[in-house]
Amino acid sequence: MRLNFLRGWMLTFLVVFVTPAISQEQEPQETLVWNRAPLRIVLPVSSERQIDFPAEVDVYLLESLANTLHVTATPEGSTFWTASDKFGTERMMVTDKSGQMQWLVDVSAEPNAPTHRLTIRDSRFTAKAETLAAVESSEQAPSQMPGSTGVVLDEVDVVRAVARQFYGPTRLAEMPAGISRVGAKTGEVPIYRGAPLTTEVLGAWRAMSDGSDLYVTAIKVSNRASYEIRPDPRRISVRIRAMAAQHSWLAPAGEAPYDSTLWYLVSDRPLQETTL
Repeated sequence: MRLNFLRGWMLTFLVVFVTPAISQEQEPQETLVWNRAPLRIVLPVSSERQIDFPAEVDVYLLESLANTLHVTATPEGSTFWTASDKFGTERMMVTDKSGQMQWLVDVSAEPNAPTHRLTIRDSRFTAKAETLAAVESSEQAPSQMPGSTGVVLDEVDVVRAVARQFYGPTRLAEMPAGISRVGAKTGEVPIYRGAPLTTEVLGAWRAMSDGSDLYVTAIKVSNRASYEIRPDPRRISVRIRAMAAQHSWLAPAGEAPYDSTLWYLVSDRPLQETTL
């Protein structure tokens, strides 16, 4: 089953750094910094472990763990995980309530695993707050190019704007300044290995991020199999810096609309120029 199922974004390929910390109550804590790689978390068996995210979240609970793992969440971003039995590493997804921020979590359970609290730090939330503050402080910011005002568009900004071209209402379809559509060969392109999926380029956009180009390519992904598929981002055969998906699973072929989805692949160069 899925806990608080929400079609959301999925950003991937991050690296984790671990920094220990001690609270005012001298309670052991650990901080994991989200840096584009799955967060590695080991849960104790039959004991609760608290994991604090920087925003209120939804947790996607795998069907295979439905009878083994229980998760509750608070509006402040705290989550409480309890495993009733030992299990090996499973990859799960956690999203913030807006569906714009995602964390991949590689979770397992061991009888002697630590029980101390974990805090997840994410620089995207800090950068987002700084960007919003800059926009609000300048009336000209919406009509000027990023870089000239100090406002920087990150992956989330650009993906969100591109997604509105497909899902947002007409009044939101106008691209913000600094993002423009670029020429891209549309049609089917084989960029996923190891599953019967059809991947089709629908369009591409370019923006400026930290003084360099940022490209987002919209890909329609369709399931051609008679069974459900959960695509693995590691099987994408082009070089990308991040990825977002309208939903992370595909129903069997013919079960529209859930047998297809849209991917938004973020790269430093046009997608057709990237190779692995």
